[in-house]
Amino acid sequence: MNSTHLKIRNTIGKYLSDNWSTTQISWENREFEAKYVNRFIGVTLLPVDSRQSVLGTVPLAGERRDYMLVIRIFVPIGNGTKELDEIADSLESLFNRVDLEIKGENVKIHFGVPMPPANYVASDGRFFQGNMNIPLWVQT
Repeated sequence: MNSTHLKIRNTIGKYLSDNWSTTQISWENREFEAKYVNRFIGVTLLPVDSRQSVLGTVPLAGERRDYMLVIRIFVPIGNGTKELDEIADSLESLFNRVDLEIKGENVKIHFGVPMPPANYVASDGRFFQGNMNIPLWVQT
């Protein structure tokens, strides 16, 4: 497979940047100042090993890489979960079973069904955070 982690991350980043205007995006290892915003999302792409969860023969031929896109949703503390859940619903619409093609390659990124935020935390006294997990895989 020619698709590197960087190409996969860049393809997802471009898709999100081109299609998301609801909040600002905090990207990994980039400076982000939440001082002047009251809601934003943070994005992390994690490689995962799902081979142990497959019973029988894997139905897809070729090489496959599995990932979890973790989107951390931040809203002001003290406003309940409604706003956070509305942002999560918008993100679900954006990623639910979407296929993206990696530019210049015959490789697709397949997104599964996003899981709504299941854990809520008060992050730093200013923000309430919910984490949304979106499974995805890359198949050659």
